[in-house]
Amino acid sequence: MLKRGKSSKKVMTKLSMIWLLSFSLIAPGFALSVETSLPNSALNKFVRRLENADLPNRNGVTLIDLATGQTLHQHRGDRPYVPASTMKLVTAVVALETFGSNFKFTTEATWNAESKSLYLVGGGDPALRSSHLETLADGIATSLGENTQRISLYTDTSLFTKFTKPSGWNPNPMPRYVRNIYSLSVNGLGSYNAPEIAGKELGKLLKARGYKIKYVGSKKSDGVQIATTNGYFLFSIIRKMLQDSDNTIAETLFRASTQASGLKPTWENSRNYAYQVLTELGVDTENIHLTDGSGLSRTNRLTTHFLTSLLVEIVSEENPELNIIYDRRLLSTAGRNGTLKLRFSESRAACARGQVQAKTGSLRDTDSMAGYVENENGSIGVFAFLVNHGVNWYTGNKVRHKMDWIISSATGCN
Repeated sequence: MLKRGKSSKKVMTKLSMIWLLSFSLIAPGFALSVETSLPNSALNKFVRRLENADLPNRNGVTLIDLATGQTLHQHRGDRPYVPASTMKLVTAVVALETFGSNFKFTTEATWNAESKSLYLVGGGDPALRSSHLETLADGIATSLGENTQRISLYTDTSLFTKFTKPSGWNPNPMPRYVRNIYSLSVNGLGSYNAPEIAGKELGKLLKARGYKIKYVGSKKSDGVQIATTNGYFLFSIIRKMLQDSDNTIAETLFRASTQASGLKPTWENSRNYAYQVLTELGVDTENIHLTDGSGLSRTNRLTTHFLTSLLVEIVSEENPELNIIYDRRLLSTAGRNGTLKLRFSESRAACARGQVQAKTGSLRDTDSMAGYVENENGSIGVFAFLVNHGVNWYTGNKVRHKMDWIISSATGCN
């Protein structure tokens, strides 16, 4: 069992170039200190635009001044709504509090000399890449030396319980939006055969090193550890999850965090563990309901009050492992990257590009956004929008443009 808040000190392994810039530095978080409050002019414009935006009736909105912690405006802030992918903020917080931002997942190889069986053992790494398996293959070759006998290769995915879909995944989002969740996958490939893909990839690498090896299937290891490989830093995995809104990473972290706490990673245990972490942080969980870690379920319920409270805790000096979400810009930035790259595109909201860090959420009948907005006077607002419009993507597109327009008012730039 891992202790919450403790980070791994293992050395970073070889990285693929596509992720290198994201993973190159270890940087501790630091609490965000803001002394300047949002000006009344920005607040008044925010409220005026919200009143004139004609959002669908089922919506909640909260705006907090970070300097004072004062709620500046709230509309149905305690009413629960379907949050879509803003749920990933919960998953990010739970994972960081469980493992620590500089933690790395470990994937190992075990060997049974008697049966000549090699096992690729999944460690729950949602971002395992071929480069990591290259490192593992080198370690295996070093341990086994020359070996002319035939080797049977198995994958061990016993770390996680068998995956079943949770309530509210309707229509079924697999495999288009999320894969089957295993403790072992490589390069983000596979839905129902991810372990097989990983096993065959390792087998190919070992054949290139002169071994006679055949992938057989999945089986719990009965061997001893002979090699390991470490993945990317957790904070960089979370960056990808938040900016790309990656559902498979989210659900894998949801399970891995629960398993690391000492519980079997079932849906019920994962939900209960998430509630436990949130409660220990002092976040009010009244009126919310957690179903999954990605936000794909339509039975999830969050409030804008909850989301803004969580965002305030993220930048609090009392929660150093969470500070990295803001400090290293793990959230998408308006007009720059991730799910906000193409947002704030209308001329009336374009001046807010670069001034908003947020997590978006979108389902067929839901659009949401929660994050931080930086005013030109140095103040910061914490905001959350949950809109359940229940119509179609066309309506959602209009809702998103209206959100951008309202949030841009808090920057003071228009």
